[in-house]
Amino acid sequence: MVWIGRSAVAVLQDGVIVRGGAYTYFTGWYSSQHGIFKAELTLNEHTPAPPHHLFYNAKDVGIGVTGGYVDDEAELTGTALVGKRWLRRSRNAAEADGASRQVATI
Repeated sequence: MVWIGRSAVAVLQDGVIVRGGAYTYFTGWYSSQHGIFKAELTLNEHTPAPPHHLFYNAKDVGIGVTGGYVDDEAELTGTALVGKRWLRRSRNAAEADGASRQVATI
């Protein structure tokens, strides 16, 4: 189990990953081998999000995650295709306050 942010949790077990938050959830698969992490996820809303929420009215949003890890440190980058826009975020697993860096939005 991995805490993500202040109110979300992700469970990774036997190649399956699930995550839930206040408005959305995702399911998918992951692999973790020789310091390389990869995942493919599908995100959906379970509760209507406010209009300003990043994934407002989200349906079947595809997310790819790649990164690396050493011991208990990890650096991950996720890219989501939201309608005609894509969003990329990078995160260092040591960022316990839940902050992430937005790399690019188009």
